[in-house]
Amino acid sequence: MILCDSNVWLALAVLQHPSHSTALRWFERVTTPNTVLFCRATQQSFLRLITSASVLSPIGNPPLTNREAWNLYETLLTDDRIDFHVHEPPALERHWQRFAQRDTASPKLWMDAYLAAFAVAGGYQLITIDRAFSQFDGLDLILLSHVESGSDES
Repeated sequence: MILCDSNVWLALAVLQHPSHSTALRWFERVTTPNTVLFCRATQQSFLRLITSASVLSPIGNPPLTNREAWNLYETLLTDDRIDFHVHEPPALERHWQRFAQRDTASPKLWMDAYLAAFAVAGGYQLITIDRAFSQFDGLDLILLSHVESGSDES
């Protein structure tokens, strides 16, 4: 199974997103039901991003209303390849602590470390556009930019 980072959900949902075509090509190769996962953190992040003018205006899109965003999220869930995992995998916190602990204040690290820990603890791959995820040892990572060159993704 593949935990999908919110930046990939956004790329799939927004035609004008710079990574839309790449994300769509990857997603079209996924054929197994319940393979691509939302967790509560990626759900929340996706809903926040899709309603954010600072994210969408630079690519020529108005933000969705909260109602429109929720409807879009529910539409995504109608695809049988997509599943929502509400429960955290066992041992998530141990991995999260290992990934997040730094001797610096790193506020942007918390969510990435959490998602990496969720994937590692659950035995999932994680797909993202964000190369910063490469820092997490033991993470089975799919960098979306590499998908075009034929890396294994499903």
